Amino acid sequence: MSGTVAQLRAALRLAEIVEENERQAVRDRIKPKHSFSIKPVVVQRHTGFHDRILDPTIRIYTLTGVITNLQECEAAGHQFLRNGSMSYLFNTGTGKIVMAHGSGTLYIDESDTETWKRLNKFISENPNGGDITDLMKHRKNR
Repeated sequence: MSGTVAQLRAALRLAEIVEENERQAVRDRIKPKHSFSIKPVVVQRHTGFHDRILDPTIRIYTLTGVITNLQECEAAGHQFLRNGSMSYLFNTGTGKIVMAHGSGTLYIDESDTETWKRLNKFISENPNGGDITDLMKHRKNR
């Protein structure tokens, strides 16, 4: 072995920095790609009172977000990636989302009036739901 311990440690540290920079370059090149959709929920009438909607003008919609290149992102070293969803109550009479229903992981900031307006319009025009990827790209809390 040639070199002192200090020299070897310095060379190792330099190699670790180079390696981390290379990993970061891969992460910078491969970004998560998201796809979002919203669909009405079919409520099971036999599951109990807490699942029943008594007002026919209210519908439950589930907003779902999927990372379409999840495996590629994980291989690139991205961390804390996950798909998500959230349920919302939509009033067909007013054409507006009334509230979040239950718990979930895909939130829209309540102050993001533009996204809410676009989402309300989309559901009003597409009561069977659909792809809202472009709509969700503009939201505040990504």
